[in-house]
Amino acid sequence: MSDNFFQNATLRSILLGAYRSYARTQFWRTGPRIFVNSIPKAGTHLVAAILEEIPGVMLSRVHLDAWDIDANGLRNRPLREFAVDTKKFTRALSTIRGGQVVTGHLPWRREVVDILHANSFKVFFVQRREEDIVNSRFHYIKGLRRHFLHDRFMNEYSTDHDRRQALVDGIPWRDGNPGTDPLPEYSGQYEGWKTAEDVGQIHFEDLVDGGVLQDALGVAQRTHDQAGIELG
Repeated sequence: MSDNFFQNATLRSILLGAYRSYARTQFWRTGPRIFVNSIPKAGTHLVAAILEEIPGVMLSRVHLDAWDIDANGLRNRPLREFAVDTKKFTRALSTIRGGQVVTGHLPWRREVVDILHANSFKVFFVQRREEDIVNSRFHYIKGLRRHFLHDRFMNEYSTDHDRRQALVDGIPWRDGNPGTDPLPEYSGQYEGWKTAEDVGQIHFEDLVDGGVLQDALGVAQRTHDQAGIELG
């Protein structure tokens, strides 16, 4: 994928909008609708790409973060302030056809999972080691100029060591500029996903250890089976 697409928000919006419009026209599709959630940079896109290898499964290219469905219209605030807008969330889910995959970075709210199941979604959560999440976030924010934290990340911290540490210690909200919570509070907002009995669990490390994508699909399928979730 070109750097221009990666960095240019307008171009990205146009191309993704065109794909999503196409995906919404697939009324004939059958099969389960699938929602893959994780803390940011934990592997949702990898899992979605693996799921797409299953016959009959298609990516919707719809991705939801907390602020897309926040009841108070907030944006880039501490995750503890997130409250799901049921109507907005249900409306977003209604555009997804059978056999299509949605990704998300939604913090744990029991209501979110209940809405997903009420709308006949199979739900999965992707777990990853915290130190790897921090490292991936570091590279993502540093490399993506349109990221809401990029300017503060690059201007307020002089070394990469300091920037990584800022993701652990937190970047305070200041003078109207967005920040991020300290890691324990940030990751703690997703803890409930890991213990929910009606959510299938996928571990990022299982998918990448050994580097064999073929085996990754088998691991994902075994995870589905263990969770009692049929994809067919």
